[in-house]
Amino acid sequence: MGDIVLIAPYENLGNMAKEVINKNGFNIEVVVGDLSDGVKVAKKAVNEGAQVLISRGGTYTMIKEAVNVPVVEIKINSFDILRGFKNLMKYSEKIGVAGYRNVIYGCDTVAEVLNVNIEIFPFDNEATAPLVIKEAISRGIKIFIGDSIGYKSAMAFGCHSYLITSGKESIYDAAQEAIRILEVTKNEKAKAEQFKTILDFINEGILAIDKQGIITTFNSAAERIFQMRASEVVGKKYGRLFQIPECYRL
Repeated sequence: MGDIVLIAPYENLGNMAKEVINKNGFNIEVVVGDLSDGVKVAKKAVNEGAQVLISRGGTYTMIKEAVNVPVVEIKINSFDILRGFKNLMKYSEKIGVAGYRNVIYGCDTVAEVLNVNIEIFPFDNEATAPLVIKEAISRGIKIFIGDSIGYKSAMAFGCHSYLITSGKESIYDAAQEAIRILEVTKNEKAKAEQFKTILDFINEGILAIDKQGIITTFNSAAERIFQMRASEVVGKKYGRLFQIPECYRL
């Protein structure tokens, strides 16, 4: 896969992302995967060389916790929420707002402006979504608005449901941020490689330690002196491997 991969929780978002990417000439690959499926796609993308990921809602939250590369969020704005409510303006009964907090945040303010009656039902993981929806239904909620998993869960119980979608502006902003992060990441990696090359030409052994006592640098001369490879040392506590005087800590 490419350096930047956008993981869309639902098909329409993926299609819209492709449209934005093609129109602006961005070098970003788009794949579809929601929540746990999105995490699998994310891990595969990182294993294949992706350096920055983009996603939305609960899928973004789960991916961010599962990979060790930067993940950019397609953020939900007031216009996205307004689009979700457009078919419910004349609905007089209570509307259930169900989804991950980073998607449904701001719905209460928009509902107040539109004078619609809502009750918010947030959830923090994929497994609890159907339970939350079931609880909402038991309390008389018949119609829902929410993120991808909230929408799907409500539909699975036979309820009317509307999806809070992301606009092209939000996708564009996320793509631009991902491109900026990729550029910074590549520059930092180039500087690190240059620094490592310089250190490896120095005859003296160099071992650097951060404030937590973790070894961050171990050049070629240090490998020869200590008869240990850098891959065995970097990232480990110096005290477990060497007895180094306090005054030499960096």
